[in-house]
Amino acid sequence: MTNTKITQVQNQLYSMIDDEYEKALFAQSLWMSEVAKREVQRSQMKMKGSEKTWYELRVNFSRYTFSVRWYRISFQQHGDKAVRLSIGIALPTTKKGYSRKNFPIASEWEQDLIMQCEEILQPIRNNVKTLGLMHKNLTQLAKDNSVDFSFTPIKDRVQMQSDSIQKFKSRL
Repeated sequence: MTNTKITQVQNQLYSMIDDEYEKALFAQSLWMSEVAKREVQRSQMKMKGSEKTWYELRVNFSRYTFSVRWYRISFQQHGDKAVRLSIGIALPTTKKGYSRKNFPIASEWEQDLIMQCEEILQPIRNNVKTLGLMHKNLTQLAKDNSVDFSFTPIKDRVQMQSDSIQKFKSRL
């Protein structure tokens, strides 16, 4: 196999991975906008402390692909400061993805939002996993055929998410 053919396949793989990344950002934006709305409602109705958002969705770069995972957020008092802790929830081992039981302390509205996002995210996770394996096999193919091969990190191919819950709040 020639260097040109391998490069063409690599570029197609990158294009497919980058498309999946854009879909994941859409789901993350959906999550952020709904959480922002809920937090604004809480502050307007002076419900502070009566309801919390316990989970956070992150899209993380990982070499030439990315991962999408949920984190449980808590605050711990450390002296006179509150320290924010993020504890990653293990990625699902099945193709079905996360379920409600993975989020036991979330309120019903938060679990509904998480499951809505998961309907979008789980197929993305499955596709990215497959595309990552294809990239790994392409790397081995290049090595077997003595073709010079280097990968392009995803951070050099796509733009990072610039939105935040705070930005969504300011738009409301």
